[in-house]
Amino acid sequence: MTVAYLYVDNDKTLQTAIEHIKLAERVAVDIEADSLHNYNEKVCLIQITTNGENFIIDPFAKMDLRKLLNLLKKKPLIFHGGDYDLRMLYHTYQFKPEAPVFDTKIAAQFMGMDQLGLATVIKELYNIKIDKAHQTSDWSKRPLSPTQLQYACLDTHFLHEIAEHYESKLKRKKRFDWYVETCERIAIAAIENHDNNGHKDPWRIKGYSKLHPGQLRYLKEVWQWREETAQKRDIPPFKVMRNEVMLLISKWAFHNPFRSVKRFRNLPKKLTDEEISSLRETIRKGKDVPKDQWPSQYRKVEKHRRSPSNKAIVAELKEKIEKKAKKMGLSTSTLITSRCIDKISRCCPVNEQELRENTNMYEWQISLMSKTIFSVVKKNTR
Repeated sequence: MTVAYLYVDNDKTLQTAIEHIKLAERVAVDIEADSLHNYNEKVCLIQITTNGENFIIDPFAKMDLRKLLNLLKKKPLIFHGGDYDLRMLYHTYQFKPEAPVFDTKIAAQFMGMDQLGLATVIKELYNIKIDKAHQTSDWSKRPLSPTQLQYACLDTHFLHEIAEHYESKLKRKKRFDWYVETCERIAIAAIENHDNNGHKDPWRIKGYSKLHPGQLRYLKEVWQWREETAQKRDIPPFKVMRNEVMLLISKWAFHNPFRSVKRFRNLPKKLTDEEISSLRETIRKGKDVPKDQWPSQYRKVEKHRRSPSNKAIVAELKEKIEKKAKKMGLSTSTLITSRCIDKISRCCPVNEQELRENTNMYEWQISLMSKTIFSVVKKNTR
């Protein structure tokens, strides 16, 4: 499929885009970044659709984008899976929306769709197949090909129609308030958590809790080595060493502190001699960390101490909410997460205020499920 667009790479075309956006009630926005190809990820394109017109903004061109971004801040925006886009726009330009944000991915979820990707939604609604060949393109390269630009343009071209389609259905099903509240909170969270994805210790990667402190000291040092190596090469850290390999080498180093790192059989093949040498020094540094300075595991030991009543609350809530979700044509996780159910089983709330304070539930969730929650808690805590 081919659609028309204006490629904005000079002041004249930028002003044309601004004049169109001034007249818009809502603006569809998407970005392309280079996180799969570079260490310091950048916004490489900003795609905009409004009033049937498509614009592709090139941030690498010599233009002052402040006027455009200040205008966009004041307009209601439409994204599809916009948390990453908002995080990147804030990180790069300190862009923070002042008007409502609407996310069509959330709308599709509240309508009961199983597959939420934009290409799937477009296929479902318009029977148009989107070619995903450029999904992993290096958008920092110039010039971009016509097919790349077409792919980028399609990320916003349909969003106005998709938003209107789902929003009308959500209103009929009385779920539009869910949608508005969820979009608002996710947009705020995306900006608040833009640094290290909100993690206090970014080296604590998935799977770290299976390592004991003696192994964690190596993981912490290897993670820092990977960051420095990736930064030098200007590539994403996972291209230096994948997370699962970092976990393995941390275990291996604990059991083999005096062996050459070259004996580690999962050592990435693309490491240079210099990088292997620096990794060897990193492991030596980890070995020399005093025991009283080894990282703690931060394990949530409460998981292993559930009382019978906690377990009963979890089981009964899951059963009741699963039935409710099925009746509404939704997945259980759309109504409530397992983590939230677990929190409820621990705090045993008896009123809505306790639910808000202890679970961070949405208001629509409290309205929909509080009676069920209080009934189950009361039954199992007598």
